[in-house]
Amino acid sequence: MSSYALEKAMWTVGTSPAEAEKFRQSPAAYAEQFNLDADEKVSLATLAVGDMARRGASTLLLLMGFMAVNGPGGMGEYMRRMNQK
Repeated sequence: MSSYALEKAMWTVGTSPAEAEKFRQSPAAYAEQFNLDADEKVSLATLAVGDMARRGASTLLLLMGFMAVNGPGGMGEYMRRMNQK
C-alpha cells in the first residue's frame, strides 16, 4: 500500500473531533474503514507513528492525528513511539 491511505486516516482523525472520538472508542474498527493492508491497520490502530513514518507517512500528519487522539500532553509519548524500532 502507499502512504496515502495512512495519511488520509490520520488527516481525518486529526481534523475532526468526532472522528477522533470514534478512533478512541474502537481503534481497530476505525482502521477498517480505510484501504490499508493488515500491518497498516495494526499500525494505525495502535498509533505506531514510527512505523507509519517509515512507511512514508508525513510526520506532521502523524503528529496532528496523534495529538487529536491523545491531547496536548501526548507529545512525550509521540516522541517515544516515533523512535521505537
